[in-house]
Amino acid sequence: MNKQEIEKAIKYFRAGNFLGKSMDKHINVAISVLEQQLNGGWIPTTGFTVIDTETGQYPDMSNIARFEEWAESLIYCDIDGFAITEDGYLIVLDDCGNMAYCPEGRFKIAPEPYKEVSDAERN
Repeated sequence: MNKQEIEKAIKYFRAGNFLGKSMDKHINVAISVLEQQLNGGWIPTTGFTVIDTETGQYPDMSNIARFEEWAESLIYCDIDGFAITEDGYLIVLDDCGNMAYCPEGRFKIAPEPYKEVSDAERN
């Protein structure tokens, strides 16, 4: 999202006349997430790659969101990606405004885009 899209989304959520009170918590989280992104509160996944330490591959976020307790607040079919908070924590975001802090050691951050290399390419 660019700056104008983020500001438009924040304004839309703040208007709040499209939802009942039961959604207030979710709307507040969405606004908070958008404000953090707008103000440079985290670094989006551009510029780094996340590797699943259990598989050594790029994470299957759909399965992680469905089966790992720490990610249960995420909507598995709407995962947006990883980000790093201003405090250096790795988080996962979904398109619905939810976020989850990744357990320490669960993933590895690679500074350059990850590329699988075949045995033939290594030689």
